[in-house]
Amino acid sequence: MLLGCMDEICHEHNDYETLLMGDFNLPNVSWETGTVKGLMNSNNQILITQGKYMEFFNRKGLSWHLTSETTRRRLVKDILQESLLDQVLYTNQALVSDVELLPPLGKSDHLCLMVELDV
Repeated sequence: MLLGCMDEICHEHNDYETLLMGDFNLPNVSWETGTVKGLMNSNNQILITQGKYMEFFNRKGLSWHLTSETTRRRLVKDILQESLLDQVLYTNQALVSDVELLPPLGKSDHLCLMVELDV
């Protein structure tokens, strides 16, 4: 469903630059390499779906701003889990001047992203 919406946005407005941001919830993606950890020869539907997202991003010419930052911190059974789930995607790197990670709002386990655009 979300892939279909993003495809429509990119297709309908392909004469314009595209900027997508939010919680993409792709915990197995290595944003440094643009690959899904454990996907090779996997039947795991979660990994396959995450692979489809990465294929889509690449096919639409979308690059990502965050590569190694932590945007979510939570305790699960007294074990700290840190992951990069929130992302800023764009077709033109010049659109994004800066991304600053700020403290979470309320009781959220996600940090806030303040994105400075150069438009």
